[in-house]
This record gives sequence, structure tokens and C-alpha cells, in this order.
Amino acid sequence: ADQQIPSLVLIHFVENMFKHGVTYKKETPAKLSIQITQDHLILTTQNELSKAEKYTNTGIGKENLDKRLKAIYNTGYEFTYQQKGTTYHAYLKLSFKK
Repeated sequence: ADQQIPSLVLIHFVENMFKHGVTYKKETPAKLSIQITQDHLILTTQNELSKAEKYTNTGIGKENLDKRLKAIYNTGYEFTYQQKGTTYHAYLKLSFKK
């Protein structure tokens, strides 16, 4: 079945990689992965955080995205993010409706 995903959901992750991340170092490249199956979409990102950024886990963008995901997918999604040292990881899984 055809599935539609609001582009603003995916743009959030790409935008944050470039807005808050270091994307020019060969040693620590920014990574974006999108896997699509019959049942779900999984998007992951990983990037080094810019030392100039004061990036916290309580960002308004994440809050807004979580609200948007809940409104669209109810409980059919997983959204997590964490910072390990200077590396930021984000994970999104959207379950497709049958």
C-alpha cells in the first residue's frame, strides 16, 4: 500500500545535522540512513556537535516534532535521541498503517 510521510518530519533530522553539527571533517562525517520496508521507515542520524552550539536534549524543535508525530502516528512511532560525548544520535521509526 502507498504510504505518505509528512516531509517536515524528515526535514527536521537533516536540518539539525547541518544546523548543529560538524559536517566537514573526514574523521567524523555526518551520517544519515533511511531504511524502508513494507512495515516501517527507520531514519537514523549521527553527527559531531559543533562546540559553538549550546544544543540540549530539551530543544523546542524536538518537542514540536514529538507532538506532531503523536498527532499523526499516535503510538505507531519511536523517536529517540542522545548525545554521547561530542556525538549526537537520532532515531526515528514510523510504522506504516496496514
